[in-house]
Amino acid sequence: RLISADNNGPSACNGTSSSVTGFVYVNEDNTGTFDQNNVGLPRVNVTLSGYDTSGNFVKETVVTASDGSYTFKNLPAGTYQLTEYIPNGYMASTDNVGTVNGSTDGTFSACDQAIEQIVLTGCNDGINYDLGVIGNCVSKGDTATIGFWQNKNGQAIINNLNGGSSATNLGNWLATTLPNLFGASATNTADNLAGMTNAQVASFYKNTLFKTDKNLSQIFTTAVSVYVTDSLLNNTTSGQNLATKYGFHVDLPGSGAATYDIGGNGGLFGVSNNSTTTLFQLLVAADAQAAQGSLSQSVYSVFDAINNKGDV
Repeated sequence: RLISADNNGPSACNGTSSSVTGFVYVNEDNTGTFDQNNVGLPRVNVTLSGYDTSGNFVKETVVTASDGSYTFKNLPAGTYQLTEYIPNGYMASTDNVGTVNGSTDGTFSACDQAIEQIVLTGCNDGINYDLGVIGNCVSKGDTATIGFWQNKNGQAIINNLNGGSSATNLGNWLATTLPNLFGASATNTADNLAGMTNAQVASFYKNTLFKTDKNLSQIFTTAVSVYVTDSLLNNTTSGQNLATKYGFHVDLPGSGAATYDIGGNGGLFGVSNNSTTTLFQLLVAADAQAAQGSLSQSVYSVFDAINNKGDV
C-alpha cells in the first residue's frame, strides 16, 4: 500500500521518525559541495521513495523553496531513494551523500538523478543531501533588449499577461520583488508599480521610463523577462503563447534561474568576483544596493550585457 510521508509541521523524534534535507543547486565548479558560492534552484521536484521496515511503500514529492532547499519530515524507519527531476536547460552533475548514509547511482540520465540506499533507523536527521546540476548560461530567448519592450510586440506581451490588460499581477510582483526600485521604497514615487494594471505598467515603461532613464530600463526589462519566461508567473495560455511567438522560452523555472558570470563586478552585487549567479539573484542584489544609494553605471552595464546576450 502507498503511504505518504507527513511534511506538515516540524519533525518530532519519537524513535520512529526521521528527516532528510538538502538543496538542489547549480554546481558550476562540479565539486559536489553546496556552499555560499553556489546558486540554489527553486521549484524543482524532488521525490523520496522506498519501503519502511514494515514493508509499506513510502513516496512523497516536494518542491524546492526559493533558495533551492527541500525537506522531508516525519519519515518512518526504512530504506529510501532521493530522485531529482532536472528542469529544462540543466544537466546532471555531482550529488552529495548527506550525514546519515547512502550512495549515488551513475546510471541515471541527464533528466533525473538519485541518491540511493539511505537507511533511516529512527530519529535520523539527515542533512546535506545536496543534488547538483550544471546550469545553463543566459542564452537566446531568456531576455530582450530595452527596445523590444517599448515596441508593439513587447507591449502586447505585457498587456496579455495573467488574463489581460487589467491584471495587476506583474505590477505587484515587481513592487514586491524589487521594492527599492519599483515598490514602496522607490526613490521616485512614480516608479512604485504596486497595484498597477498591465496597461499601466506597459505605458509607464514606454512613455516614461524608456524615454527618461535608459539605465533603469535595463533592470526593469530583465525583471519583466524573468516574469514572462516563468510559467508559474506567466500562467495563462494567451500570455505564454504570445511570449513564445516572439521567441521567449517559457518554462520552469524560467530565465530567473539562468546563470551569468559577473566577472570582476562581484562587489557590485555583494558576491565574490567571477561568481556565477542567477538573474533573479542579480535583480534582488541590485535592488538591495539601490537602498544604499545610487547604483553605479557598471551595474546597469551588467544588465545591458545580459539583455543583449539573451535577446529574443
